[in-house]
Amino acid sequence: LTWWIGSIGLYFLLRSRKIQPSAAVAAVALYLASGHYMRTQYFQMRALMYFPWIMWASDALDNNPSFRKLALFAIPLGMMLAAGHPAYIVPFVYMIILYRILAVIFDRRGKSADSKRIYFLLFGLILGLMVSAIQNIPTFVLLSESSREISQAPFEETTPQIPAGGNSNEQLSDVKPSKAAVLLTPVFQQRSVLSHPYIGFPMLFLGLFGLFGMKPIRDRCITIYILIIFSILSLPPVFNLVHPFIPGMSISPFYPIAIPQFILAILAGYGLNELMSGETSPSGFINRIFSVITIFAAGIFIALFMPPAIFNPDTRWERESVALAVIVLITGLIAIAAPALTYMTGRKIPWMGGILLPLSITFASICGHFYQYSIYDRLPIMPVTQSITALTAQSPYYRVAVHTSGKPARAVTVDNPAPYAGNLPMLYGSLNAQGYNSFILKRQSNLLRELDPLTLQNNRNSLPLSDPKALSSNLLNAMAVKWLISDDPGLLDSPESGMNPDDWRLIHTGGLNIYEKKATLPRWFLSSKNINMMGLKNLNPTKPSLITPHEINLTTEVFPFRKLTEEYLIFSECWYPEWKAFIDGKEVEIHPANGAYMAVLVPVGEHSVTFKFVPTSFYFGILVALIAIQVLFIGILMESKPSESGFFRKSG
Repeated sequence: LTWWIGSIGLYFLLRSRKIQPSAAVAAVALYLASGHYMRTQYFQMRALMYFPWIMWASDALDNNPSFRKLALFAIPLGMMLAAGHPAYIVPFVYMIILYRILAVIFDRRGKSADSKRIYFLLFGLILGLMVSAIQNIPTFVLLSESSREISQAPFEETTPQIPAGGNSNEQLSDVKPSKAAVLLTPVFQQRSVLSHPYIGFPMLFLGLFGLFGMKPIRDRCITIYILIIFSILSLPPVFNLVHPFIPGMSISPFYPIAIPQFILAILAGYGLNELMSGETSPSGFINRIFSVITIFAAGIFIALFMPPAIFNPDTRWERESVALAVIVLITGLIAIAAPALTYMTGRKIPWMGGILLPLSITFASICGHFYQYSIYDRLPIMPVTQSITALTAQSPYYRVAVHTSGKPARAVTVDNPAPYAGNLPMLYGSLNAQGYNSFILKRQSNLLRELDPLTLQNNRNSLPLSDPKALSSNLLNAMAVKWLISDDPGLLDSPESGMNPDDWRLIHTGGLNIYEKKATLPRWFLSSKNINMMGLKNLNPTKPSLITPHEINLTTEVFPFRKLTEEYLIFSECWYPEWKAFIDGKEVEIHPANGAYMAVLVPVGEHSVTFKFVPTSFYFGILVALIAIQVLFIGILMESKPSESGFFRKSG
């Protein structure tokens, strides 16, 4: 859905620039195909889907500055800034700013008009930041009030460990014919561990063709400057030299290469606009040449690359990224080759774009969705739902984790599950262990390294549940994990799984399988040890001091006590500055426990301990966002009233 929404925005952007429907939809298909080769975390996609809409709105704002256009620009910008980790949209924000600055430089309309455009742009950026305050203010509070830093590991490229007999992305060289087709495809990525794709000759030709045919001259100059600047920044020696001086750029997994990739998709629309004879006049000999090249590239790709990548059962699911890449790319090739065929046969089909738009965008989006969340081989999940529902009676006390038998490169991890599998327990009312943002904090990364350094090679900051050390470690105890959902029914019988049959039992089979840990710590327990010195290795799930909570809801947990000794109450909930702890109604200090959780020291006697989440920063963020929206609303109302002079003068 996110890519579909973003693709519609790109289609509107191209149509607003007088690009014909068929050319626009072909460019959108290329955008979908190339965009799916970015890093595939779902939160980054939620951010990027707004980017084409922001470009479209910024064009409208530049052509006729008004509060209506300002709202179209500021609200999507704020949603993009709030949708995902800021690092994921850094290059795109820089591109928008550069794009608007170049627009003022190359299209001077007089001092007064230029000043108004700049004022609206700055005002739009400020309002966009205010709209994003819903998420970014709580994030700022977390970073400013915590000594813990965000771990850099999620943004570092790693070399996954491949088991004996397994396949890696580097082993794609085994498919010899595919290399011959790479440069003839519009866009292709050979290694999923890279953050950017390789660009094929057809897309480069389309981009160059569109660049020379782009009008007006102002747009061509702006595009050339953006391409040159970000292409130079994409060169590793240049990037390594300048990124310390560009805030946020060094932690973005896209780096500057994502900008030329996006610009090439737009330029492809311009190039195809000149090519498609059904909607524009023939452009001569070069159109015929490019039509032949396009059809030839599609034929080479389908003939040489598809059979070994898709139809070979030995590689089909070990190379999901390749198989789904083929499906998405075919969509783009059809969108290009079909208009080229109509040109060569002399047919004029101006409605072709209207037919291809919903088909191409929807089909490519669905394929891209399954490319990101490769669950084809794990689709039969319904038989397990009743069993998951049965766990909810104990779910306030324990959590559910998810395991996959996939190769380590695509394995579900404690902190980064496959989205469908990770959300499955939540859908049926159980607490899952995957909702722990604290696992990307530096202190938690250090804790995991101390627990078992061998599992954290290559700067990995998570402990894959496919790793035998994870299933036999006390990490699951600290997380209060009692149940493990897996697609593998033979974990207990496999000596490589690390699961001790004395500690686990299989309680459900069919579709997905549920394993239950015989002894594990609940989400809260008592300990007499010093919390700062207490290590995961010393946890003993067989002799916990169990506590029955008096009240549980989303923001409050209350525990009654009657103790003869002073002890710590350890609460294995994700620490955040706005959690408050009270003993008999009096606020007390929250101590760190096990690197990411919370604890309070309970004195001797009968007491009531309350943990309460008071998200003041979130409410303040909502207030700031509402103020921004109210400013836009008032501006639109004032603009709608006739005025002879002033800033709010009504335009024709």
